[in-house]
Amino acid sequence: METTFLSFPEINLELLTKNLNTETKPLWGTLNAWQMIEHLSDAMMVSLGEFEAPVFTDDDKVAKIKRLFIDSESPFRKDFQSPIFRGDGIVFRNPTFNDAINELNSYMAKFVTYYEPEFGLSS
Repeated sequence: METTFLSFPEINLELLTKNLNTETKPLWGTLNAWQMIEHLSDAMMVSLGEFEAPVFTDDDKVAKIKRLFIDSESPFRKDFQSPIFRGDGIVFRNPTFNDAINELNSYMAKFVTYYEPEFGLSS
């Protein structure tokens, strides 16, 4: 099976986050800025094999869920509510919002370093 890898653009996280703060309201979706930053770090951690995301889908429904969310070209609808994330009782992993941004920056660098030899990424 051939693997296709989308090019990983150079991302200036400092520029993208300079106007964010803990009070920033989402324009799309339900996560606040801090939650979204940690969510992006979570995705990087999973891709690097540093965290195994729990599976909440019954085995007989995995193919359908994959077809609807992974293989589909359709965007998520605005304010989509994940069945596993309701936003209640949020406990942040990082002690400060800036620590969360720094964590994401670190994981993005690890991601590029990890995948660069295999896919010819450049940081």
